[in-house]
Amino acid sequence: MPVIWNLSEWADAVLALPVEGACPTRTVLVPNQRVAHALRRALLGRNQPHVLAGTRFIHLLHLAQEILTGAPTECVPNDRTLGPLLVREAFHSVSLARFKTTDLLALRGWDEAFSSTLAELEAALLTPEDLLHHTDPQIADVGRIFAAVRDRGAWVSSARVLQAATERVALHPFHGPVLAVVTGFESEAEASLLRALPNVQWAAWGVRPLHASHRSRLARLFGAELAD
Repeated sequence: MPVIWNLSEWADAVLALPVEGACPTRTVLVPNQRVAHALRRALLGRNQPHVLAGTRFIHLLHLAQEILTGAPTECVPNDRTLGPLLVREAFHSVSLARFKTTDLLALRGWDEAFSSTLAELEAALLTPEDLLHHTDPQIADVGRIFAAVRDRGAWVSSARVLQAATERVALHPFHGPVLAVVTGFESEAEASLLRALPNVQWAAWGVRPLHASHRSRLARLFGAELAD
């Protein structure tokens, strides 16, 4: 499994993607457009402008939204904008064992904190049912808020978009290889979609020092071969 240590080696990995035919296509997953632009410049600097033809640089969430085009699924995340409002509605309607509703409503920031926590729970592929029967009443309270927000039907997190895309990826036409440079810091939802994509060419972003815990996480998310 190739290990990428810098932008130059990342550009090498793009050049090494297997392509066929007169009009090859490649998909390169990037964390943001700044990296995409830097890779384009690196390829141009090597006098390899032809590689840019048919090569698209795309964020995983945007690829997920593309997969969901035409599907009866909301694919625009709103957990940062609508999420706190939905959480405050849940504060009003849910009976809690550990948290005091008056404090949650009176003190600033609780709605945003809960909204962020729920998004992280979905990114970990957890559901309200995973928390509701927990022996810790505080965790069970989070599960109650989580359930109320999801039952409302308006909550859409990035993780939910990724999960929906994972379920429909087999229906989406893919052409050419997909380069995925992973770090081991991906969420469960991100890793699930990455594993479901066809014709993925894997590479790992180099980490020093590589701790055993990080290697273990890479193996859990993407398999032992990638962690070696």
